Amino acid sequence: MNAKTLAQWAGIPIRWNAGHDEILFDERLTVKETKSRLRGQLRPVVADDSACEPAQAVQYWMYNGISLPEHADIYNQLGIQYELTLLYPARLGHERSKTLGHIHSFPPGSRLNYAEVCEVLWGEAIFFFQTLDETARSAPFCYAVRARQGDKVVFPPNLHHLTINAGDEMLLFSDLICVETRGNYAGLSAMGGAAFHYGSTGWTRNTRYETVSALQVFEAEEYPDAHLTRELPLYSVIECCPDDLAWLTQPDRFQEAFPGLARLMPG
Repeated sequence: MNAKTLAQWAGIPIRWNAGHDEILFDERLTVKETKSRLRGQLRPVVADDSACEPAQAVQYWMYNGISLPEHADIYNQLGIQYELTLLYPARLGHERSKTLGHIHSFPPGSRLNYAEVCEVLWGEAIFFFQTLDETARSAPFCYAVRARQGDKVVFPPNLHHLTINAGDEMLLFSDLICVETRGNYAGLSAMGGAAFHYGSTGWTRNTRYETVSALQVFEAEEYPDAHLTRELPLYSVIECCPDDLAWLTQPDRFQEAFPGLARLMPG
């Protein structure tokens, strides 16, 4: 890893514990919510559900609504929040460690749901995206983005998504998201997970799907016009240019902010 500290990567005062398996928060930080996802809760989306033992073991932690006192009002005014997810490397059978996967809720009257942006702070990640037709048991569009420390990945509207720990150490990633966003986990859970699983031998198709598109895999990009670069921590975007984050609460502004990502939005 780079010589930069975790706090320098994140832009907030956090650090590893002595065992390098837990995040320690400075007393100045507010963390509004802490949640865990147990291995047993991942059974619906894992190829081999017997691999989810011990069922009560934590697979990942989620820390939501994180801010320093001087930025709390900005977050409240914008209607967004900063979150962290700590994903352990413990495999799920032949699959790499992953999150449960969901699709975001929609603002009232909108045909586009809420977008999101993530940043890898430690480890290696694969962010997987797909469309889903449950009736046809089909994933007409699938792609993945590989990301490493400092990379930012933008989540376009209207896609199911999940995160995979692609390495053998802890994966810590941050995100910014609208506080009104809710996750709907039912679709991917009903299909036994995403259209593709990822393990030590690479990608394998989920046979619960009747048809799936070819999988496109991209490397993470920078978006300097949106202030999403490797040099600037995601948290710091709130400090320097909060007005440029309107696309998080107003999905109809997404294409204006990221014209190059229109190709990755469902039609």
